[in-house]
Amino acid sequence: GPFAARIAETGSLWGLHFTDPLYLNWFYPQNSELLHADGLLLFGNDFLSPLINLGWLGLALLAAWCVGRPYGASAATVAAVAALMSADLLSSRQPGNANNDVVAIALFVSSVAILLNTRWLPRALPVGALAVAGLAAGLSLGTKLTVVPPVLALSAGVIVIAGAGERIRAAAVWIGALVVGG
Repeated sequence: GPFAARIAETGSLWGLHFTDPLYLNWFYPQNSELLHADGLLLFGNDFLSPLINLGWLGLALLAAWCVGRPYGASAATVAAVAALMSADLLSSRQPGNANNDVVAIALFVSSVAILLNTRWLPRALPVGALAVAGLAAGLSLGTKLTVVPPVLALSAGVIVIAGAGERIRAAAVWIGALVVGG
């Protein structure tokens, strides 16, 4: 909320807004705050913020279904993500506000879903799917810094799974998409 309001108020992405003396929150990337700032500018208040976050929740649940689909466990993966989203920290402190935890989770799970549903052919790497998954992972990095460890682990997995002859190309596409998204 405060970051989105500051962006809407000043029209600048460069100024630091010191909201918390204990954490380095003012250095966080602000991808999701840009969307909330757009809602603030459109309506003059934060009416759209809960609706935007409900959209991200829907994306997270759809991605969870897609993660479990190849294994016949769609219901279990949706239940797991729903349990994560309804955890005490998220439900007691963040409903109806412009926090970005749901955005980072939705984008990361979407990246995993794309990778798991891509059919890795023996001689052809699906560059488009890899680029879109990397873009989603990069956008999650640009939203919340706490997703750095899982994105690094996912990046290592993508490069290892790519195969001996495709590793350099897979790494280039993946890292390029991460940079563009992040």
